[in-house]
Amino acid sequence: MKCYVHPRLNAIGVCSVCGRGICKQCAVMVRGKLYCKQDIEMSIPKVQALKEVQPKAETPIVRKRGASLTVASIFAYLVGLGCMTLAFLLIIVGILGQSQQTSASIASLEPVFNYFAAISNSPGQLLVDLGLLIFILGSVDIGAGYYLWRRSKAAGIGSVVVSLLSAGLVILFLGNTSVTALVISVFLVISLIKGSALAAGRKHLR
Repeated sequence: MKCYVHPRLNAIGVCSVCGRGICKQCAVMVRGKLYCKQDIEMSIPKVQALKEVQPKAETPIVRKRGASLTVASIFAYLVGLGCMTLAFLLIIVGILGQSQQTSASIASLEPVFNYFAAISNSPGQLLVDLGLLIFILGSVDIGAGYYLWRRSKAAGIGSVVVSLLSAGLVILFLGNTSVTALVISVFLVISLIKGSALAAGRKHLR
């Protein structure tokens, strides 16, 4: 189809009023419709009214994460990294405890081995098992922190559950000792902080 004004030019569409083909030079776009210049000049009042009532482009709503969820997410990251670091140390100490070699480094860890010997007959294996479990929970907490940064409600709940499970593991592996009470208190405080941050930023969760 050719433009009715410029026969040598291809039409890019037809006028919404007269239906004739119009090229790019002759086309006038109003509210997604094409008009030729002749018809647009004849209908200026009508077109002007259409422009005035044309709704403004909606601005996409960007939901903010909120300070509380940001704190909860970073806190979950840090706690997860702390747990993984502790787990790594426990695994190393456990492996050294099961080693038959004697060295200055193992001798310096003698008080640790003696403490766990009062709880289990195989303190080295106990430390390795506890370290592996804490490592897994720390990894989960880091993952929860990532998804919590993206405002995931499930990740927030999972992060709190991880802290509570960690407290339960301490009781299971270490038994009833003064150290156990201290560690459990730490994990309960962590759970409380996470839960409070989630409650404060619940309107931003999805």
